[in-house]
Amino acid sequence: MGAHGGKAFLSLSRQPGTLSTLVRQLTRFNLVGILNTTVDFSLFFLLDMLGMPYLLAQTCSYSCGIANSYFFNKYWTFGMTGIKSAEMLRFAMVSLTALGISVLLVYLLHSTLHFSLLTSKIAATILTMLLSFFGSRQLVFRPETKPIDP
Repeated sequence: MGAHGGKAFLSLSRQPGTLSTLVRQLTRFNLVGILNTTVDFSLFFLLDMLGMPYLLAQTCSYSCGIANSYFFNKYWTFGMTGIKSAEMLRFAMVSLTALGISVLLVYLLHSTLHFSLLTSKIAATILTMLLSFFGSRQLVFRPETKPIDP
């Protein structure tokens, strides 16, 4: 392999889809997720303490986490710029799917299987974090692909 081959290999490490990019994005996504989760859990348990039904509290608190997630992940995690309506629509679809799954899981785990509300919330959060990351990465914040020059 010549000098150009080595340069191409080094430049690939910064390309979307490489392992180093995936690890960096997943790390940032999880850091943003910690902030989102703090917003979500704090608001969820505050609303619950104030007497709001827990499924409505889940919807409200999760929605606030979603808004936070969009902005931090768009600009910091995935390094995207500009406002694109198609991107926002895809983000809403991924987020609403995750919201539906999280509400269903909290309900099933807490009301049907009688796990504590905290355990139910944590389990739903872990699963929807993974679904949201791969949905965001593959469907929402994917970089524009350009053909490689020969």
